[in-house]
Amino acid sequence: MPRRFTGKLCRYLFDHLERATFGERLRWVDRAAGVFQILWKHGNVSSSTPEEDYAVFVEWHNFKNRRGKKCDPSVAKQRFRAAMDKMKLSILTRWKNQPLEKNFQFRKFPEDDLGQL
Repeated sequence: MPRRFTGKLCRYLFDHLERATFGERLRWVDRAAGVFQILWKHGNVSSSTPEEDYAVFVEWHNFKNRRGKKCDPSVAKQRFRAAMDKMKLSILTRWKNQPLEKNFQFRKFPEDDLGQL
C-alpha cells in the first residue's frame, strides 16, 4: 500500500480493486501504472440507477462506520469525491490511446506511490 496514503480510502480502493467487488464500476485499467476506472454518472441522467451506480460511494459511506446513519447516495458520492481529492488522484482523459468510456473516469495514483502497489 502506498506510504502516504495509509488511510481508510486507500485501503478501501485497493481492497475493492483487487477483489473486483464492484465489477465494471471500479476496476483496474493498468495496475502496474496505478490507473483505475470508476463509474461516475451524473444523478440527473435518465439511465441513472442510484442503488447500482452509486454502490461504490454508498459502500464507502458504510465502510466509514456510518452504517447507522441514513445517507442519500448523492451525499455519499460527494464525500467520496472529497476523500479522493485529498489523496491527489489524477483524473485522466485517456490512457495509452484507450478512450474514456461514457460515464467513467480514469484515476491514477501518484508516481511516488506506485512502488508500494
